[in-house]
Amino acid sequence: MAKSTAPSKCCMDVEKALLATNLVATLGFAAPAVLAPRKWHKLCFVEGHPRNDEMTQFCAVAMAAVGAMGQIMANTSDKKAKKDTLKALGAAWSTSTALQANSLRRGIQRKEMGIAVTTVQGAMAATFLWAGFRKG
Repeated sequence: MAKSTAPSKCCMDVEKALLATNLVATLGFAAPAVLAPRKWHKLCFVEGHPRNDEMTQFCAVAMAAVGAMGQIMANTSDKKAKKDTLKALGAAWSTSTALQANSLRRGIQRKEMGIAVTTVQGAMAATFLWAGFRKG
């Protein structure tokens, strides 16, 4: 009996679930910045760190757009496009993790928030890269 080269339903479900997780995560990070940028800034950054509500909101809109793009790709039947999207999102989360860690290192971000966010973003990055590069 010949082995099927079609992706298993399990693999497709994992990829789709990860892309849906990306949407939830991007909206989860973006929504507070859009709805309450001053409170969000106070929660994330140390006292006296400059704040720009408009730039915070522009960044949040970009995050939401990335989440929506991933969700659109979750529904495609093009396996290569889905894998490439997971790789791109993994690279984006990796970059965000590095920027977050640098803010923490420089002391401009509240330690507890910085550690939590860096950990979550790093886990997202690793998971997306794993899913994008794994065989199957």
